[in-house]
Amino acid sequence: MKTGKIVALFLLATLIATLPALAKSGKEEAAEELTQCQEALTAVAQDPEAGIPESILEKCEAVVIFANVKKFGLGIGGMQGYGVMLARDKDRNWSAPAFYRIRAASTGFQVGALSMDNVLCIMDRDSVQNFLTKEFTLGADISIAAGPTKKSADPASTLDIKTKILTYTKVKKGLYAGVSIEGSRIAYLSDMTRDFYGKPLQVQDILLENKEPVPEQAKPLIELLVKFATPEAAPEKPAAVQATDEKKKSDK
Repeated sequence: MKTGKIVALFLLATLIATLPALAKSGKEEAAEELTQCQEALTAVAQDPEAGIPESILEKCEAVVIFANVKKFGLGIGGMQGYGVMLARDKDRNWSAPAFYRIRAASTGFQVGALSMDNVLCIMDRDSVQNFLTKEFTLGADISIAAGPTKKSADPASTLDIKTKILTYTKVKKGLYAGVSIEGSRIAYLSDMTRDFYGKPLQVQDILLENKEPVPEQAKPLIELLVKFATPEAAPEKPAAVQATDEKKKSDK
């Protein structure tokens, strides 16, 4: 198949994927994206294989959540998705959300298509500054690595992690040879952010200066971040088991 036809198919697939959004207002599209990010955070954080340890979410300085990221290839490949970023202030409270886009293109033979959710945990304040620029590349402008999971790592060991951004991915459907987001371009979407808040806003005013109060629509997402950063309490033992344990202690 000639390169021109491959590019045409790629553009057609992108157009089909964006058709539902074209019928909505900018504010409706942004609000729907925020809701999808809530679902994405829940899916990734609670994944039995790749769940995010509570200690990571408790320690991180910011999170970026991309919902329903599409990756597809037919000779050439592409990836695109939208999401939000929230950062902590000096009191460890979460900011209002700012909207972002993730995008990548690649060459070489590749076939496949998938939809996935991504959560990026930013582990230091200096790395947050990268997200205030117009656009930057993951893995080139800032280091990233797959984050430890609840299943694969001792949560206590995550407190010493040096990587600046830890990534978590959950494939929702489809097959593709590799789902790495390294090399993707991240950009602040001033237009979508403006549509959501009804006025133009600088990203630093939202994420660092807290000049914009958290809107009601974003509070459920913040509640989830707090919930998933809180270790689950150990289930209370039945009274009979507690009595047995106490007897064992007294016999020692």
